[in-house]
Amino acid sequence: MEPDLEVSVNMKKWGNKPCYRYIRAADKLPPTLPEEARPMARIHLFDISSTWEWYISSYDPETRMAFGLVHGWEWEYGYIDMVEITEYEGRMLGLPIERDKMWKPIPLRDVEYAESQRRETMRNAREARGV
Repeated sequence: MEPDLEVSVNMKKWGNKPCYRYIRAADKLPPTLPEEARPMARIHLFDISSTWEWYISSYDPETRMAFGLVHGWEWEYGYIDMVEITEYEGRMLGLPIERDKMWKPIPLRDVEYAESQRRETMRNAREARGV
């Protein structure tokens, strides 16, 4: 079994759950991406106590920095400090950030559109139910 490269420091508190194993050797994330590459959003992390989300396309285990797309106050490409992610405790019950186990990789540039479509579908379903 290949090792986990990045996990929540709160796994002892909340249990050894797959959603708290953020990056695994088995993910085979590239350390850097060539300029002409079309990066893929291979991993999706989210904070259940806020609306923040991270879409990771590459990871350097030496620096513990990932690259991807962050959806916080706005959509932004950049580097993600995995030390901060692993040590984070959310506002709601101190829950850690979770990995989306159902996530299927898509091109990083398509994430914003795909997520806006998903949210629109969820909003329409709530309205149809009268919620």
